[in-house]
Amino acid sequence: MKNISLKVRLISTFLVLLIISTGALLLTTQIEYSRQMIDELYDAEFNSLKARSLILDEGIRQYDELSVQLFSDKDIRQVLRLNAYDAQKEYARNLSMIKDKLKRTTSYMYSSDITSVVIASPHKIYTFFDLGGDITSYENDFYYRLKEEKGRLVIFDTAAYPHVRKPNISTFAIGRLIVGDDMKEVGYEVIFVTVDFFERMIRNQDVNAESSYYIVADDGGMMYSRVNEKLKVDDAVLTEQIRKNDTSYFLTEMNGQSLLVSQYHSGYTDWTHVSVIALNDIILGIKKTIWRSIWIFLFIITIGIFMIQLIVKSITRPLSDMRDVMMQISDGDISLRVPDYPIPDLRNLSKYFNIMLDRIILLMNENQKKQEELKQVEFQMLQAQINPHFLYNTLNSVRWLAIFNGQEQIKQQIDNLTALLRSAISDSRMEVLLKEEMHVLRCYGEIMRLRYYNFKLETDFGEGTENCLVPKFILQPIVENAVLHGLSDSTDGGCIRVRSVKNGRILTVSVEDNGKGMTEGQIEDCMHRDNGNRFNHIGIMNVNQRIQLMYGGKYGIAIHSVPGQGTEVSISFPVKEEENG
Repeated sequence: MKNISLKVRLISTFLVLLIISTGALLLTTQIEYSRQMIDELYDAEFNSLKARSLILDEGIRQYDELSVQLFSDKDIRQVLRLNAYDAQKEYARNLSMIKDKLKRTTSYMYSSDITSVVIASPHKIYTFFDLGGDITSYENDFYYRLKEEKGRLVIFDTAAYPHVRKPNISTFAIGRLIVGDDMKEVGYEVIFVTVDFFERMIRNQDVNAESSYYIVADDGGMMYSRVNEKLKVDDAVLTEQIRKNDTSYFLTEMNGQSLLVSQYHSGYTDWTHVSVIALNDIILGIKKTIWRSIWIFLFIITIGIFMIQLIVKSITRPLSDMRDVMMQISDGDISLRVPDYPIPDLRNLSKYFNIMLDRIILLMNENQKKQEELKQVEFQMLQAQINPHFLYNTLNSVRWLAIFNGQEQIKQQIDNLTALLRSAISDSRMEVLLKEEMHVLRCYGEIMRLRYYNFKLETDFGEGTENCLVPKFILQPIVENAVLHGLSDSTDGGCIRVRSVKNGRILTVSVEDNGKGMTEGQIEDCMHRDNGNRFNHIGIMNVNQRIQLMYGGKYGIAIHSVPGQGTEVSISFPVKEEENG
């Protein structure tokens, strides 16, 4: 991947993004289109099923009302309570009375659909119409079903009971158990209705000619069916799938056909109205749309590749030009410049690239000038090396002259000054041992005592601190500040104590005097203003900055002072020792 050119990377990236985005869009469109087609088909079938269910519920409700009228009639209930002897004796008269009541009751109904009405007591069976639905015994399958429901309306599919049906007459039955005033069973009633009832009730409904229509009872029995012979549907398989799927619709495969099964359940009759319609034509249309979309997709990809190449070329060509210019510049021709480009980003890139080249030329010129200045400085330094030797030789001559004349004090001061000069001028180290710094400090103290005041300078090394490294000339400005400002009013010269202590990995050197001390304002002024001194012009503030630059912000100077009692300056360093120290 690292060796692939930018042009190939850009084209590949654009192409992948184009394919993914366009493919996702087309796929999403196809899925949404297919779902919408199926939803629209389902909505139409569902509304049709709901309308048929409502109409059939209304028809069944009239037969339900008839059954209520029959078992609530006091004369009929009186007949059902007769004992076996009276029932046999008065059978003809009671049958005539019941038929007359049934005739009057059903005169306003769809009586043409009723094939038989049966009212049964434990002792006698009373039948009306008698076109289909004969029951000859009190206890039978109908009775047991009615007894389970305890007086609620029950609808039967009579296909399994050929003994109650006559040839060429298909029926279903509606019945309920009859109980007396004491809530005990006295008989039952069954109304047999021809399946022509379904045809007559829904004949005005707009039924899709391409679909099959089924009414399935709650026990799985097929109450009614209108089958499209083109749809090869196994009723038993369909019934089982309906039982397993409680959704309003589902898709299934049967005999090589893709089917949409829509269903609507009636809470009144417990019937499930089912519509089955083939999706083959719809799927074929969807496939055609998919192929059409694929061709459109390929056309978009082709156009996209052409456009991508143009876009990539507009980006990579200026970069190639810049590369060529860089190669020529690397060969030494720094006078070349990258031209401006119409694309804003590339125009800015070329602009700043040219500015960078101008800056490089300027830096090269400045570097050449500095090199010349450096050579001049080196030359001056070579000349300056003569001066310290001349100074040392002169001081040595004066030293011997003092010795010859017996001037021990002059000789000692010359030794102290020589030590100071040698440490300041000849020693190039940034850090020295603390004992070396203390030695130079004592020499400095001797010079200051002769020059200014007769003060005492005491030094004390803590355990393991003599060989610790400290910055060179770090103590002299602190002692000088104590002499010039702290002890300036002292009558006896005062005392300065320099002590060192090591605490873990921190070395602390304190400079304490018994002078006049400082106020908080003076301490603040001392820490934030460069006071300088006459020896090397390094003030306390600069000493503190120097330590922090060398070792970090957690090290440096801390001042504690009490006016009239003295001042203590504490300097903290990290513990560092020479490798062989």
